[in-house]
Amino acid sequence: MNEERTMETQSLYLTGVSNARTLAGYRTQDGRAIRPHKLLRTRMLVKATPQDMDILVNQEHLGMIIDLRTETEVKAGKDPIMDGVSWYNIHVSDEQLDKGANDAMTRMYEGDPINALIEMVRQGIMNEDTYIRFVQSEVSQKGFAQFFRQLRALPEDKSVLWHCTGGKDRAGTAAVAIAGVIGAWMRRMIQYLKEEYGSVVHYIEEVLHASKQDMETLQKMYLQ
Repeated sequence: MNEERTMETQSLYLTGVSNARTLAGYRTQDGRAIRPHKLLRTRMLVKATPQDMDILVNQEHLGMIIDLRTETEVKAGKDPIMDGVSWYNIHVSDEQLDKGANDAMTRMYEGDPINALIEMVRQGIMNEDTYIRFVQSEVSQKGFAQFFRQLRALPEDKSVLWHCTGGKDRAGTAAVAIAGVIGAWMRRMIQYLKEEYGSVVHYIEEVLHASKQDMETLQKMYLQ
């Protein structure tokens, strides 16, 4: 029987970075599981403490950070520099079209959650199609194609961490993209991709330009 994955079993227990989780242990349909110390997702790392960085570098073997925020968001709060860790900024949302969403998400995770939530509902940002908006966007498609290229470049003995502002929508969509390769979760968007593209794999092949060989490489790297 597969072990049930919960927020607690996923937590990285970082004190300055909320929504910090590992994908280790998630099972695929063929019974394999995501390797430990390989795939990490969090919110932005601006408030990471020295202890948090020690956990990431020395316990989780962090080797690469992929920052999914826009240039404006990055300028407003830069990630800390960690020894031996490479950093990449990959845009997966259009800065102008998604300005309202980005502003609202920033407010939500920076101390104004009630007004931010009201604004997100008013603008139609927060609904069941939030993730679908990302896979339809040309900017997102180019960004996630680059995201996959970086995943394939990760050194064998290192882990990769990706994040956006709150660690939800963009970071969550990235997790779904990986799930499409290794066969895991996120039913709502997977259903949409099946309806529009035939399967998640076809979307990854045709839109993100990842070949079957690329996907097999990722499976070998991140599954056990």
